[in-house]
Amino acid sequence: MKSISRTGRILSVLAAFLIILSSVTTRGAASADESKPAAAAVLVGPCGLPGAMGPTSVDDDFSNRSINNGIANVPPGGVTNASGTVVFRNTIQNLGAGDDAFILGCGCPLGQAVGIVDGMRIGPDVSPFWGSTASGTGDPSTVYALDAIIARSFMHRRLWLNDPDCLMLRARETRLTADERAALAAVIGASGGMLLISDDMALLGKEEGELFRTIAKLSADLDSNAAREPILPLDLMATGDIRGMVNENPDGTVAMLLNRGDLPARVQTSDLNLVDGEAVALDLATGSNSAIFDTIDLAPHSSRIIRVKK
Repeated sequence: MKSISRTGRILSVLAAFLIILSSVTTRGAASADESKPAAAAVLVGPCGLPGAMGPTSVDDDFSNRSINNGIANVPPGGVTNASGTVVFRNTIQNLGAGDDAFILGCGCPLGQAVGIVDGMRIGPDVSPFWGSTASGTGDPSTVYALDAIIARSFMHRRLWLNDPDCLMLRARETRLTADERAALAAVIGASGGMLLISDDMALLGKEEGELFRTIAKLSADLDSNAAREPILPLDLMATGDIRGMVNENPDGTVAMLLNRGDLPARVQTSDLNLVDGEAVALDLATGSNSAIFDTIDLAPHSSRIIRVKK
């Protein structure tokens, strides 16, 4: 698994918006709708001009539109003589693809964006509740976001910088419990990806501040090691409620365990295949550390950060 991850060429698909974030000549943020006729002149033109600014639209169209529909209602391979993939890549590269821009793909087709984006949203939106609502699983929900963050953790610093969506720590104006907020923090922190907080700062207190500092340090430590050793899912083929990630470093191992289910769960430490050494588990919901022996008990929707020193 490690040798495959190091190639940085494992591809997948997802969906949401494309946002281009820039710092100098591209004048803020812009989005492109590749289905509009006005975009045609740029899409088939030269790519990757430093500071280039392509056609923009405020339409909330997915950036994978060109993969499915081509441009200006012309299917891929039509009179444009360009496939949907070429249309898509040209669009991105013409929208500020220079040293003065940071390109963040959100809901962007993953495979087609390799090599042309700097950061990538790797899953659906988080939300101030755990699971799906009555209208179905397509709604934003924290647990589905966590599934994607874990499954695509290996992409970080190989294909791009992973954007796991926002960290939400507030205890007010939310339906997330303390365990669920801690689980969101643990997964985002243990992924080593971009760390963005979306809360109204006025809703955060001392405890939330302490939790953020803990997660920020964890995330920075794992990110600094991710280029050398990938952050990997414990088991991509697992179908149960226990999910996790692991990252090996010169001093030992850092792992994260998540119980995404609605019932308590017990994990056998021997099943984790961690390196031998002194193991300690951190419960972010309580801030307590405990030594690990044969088993780890996880309440519903809870997590543990595990550190093993060689």
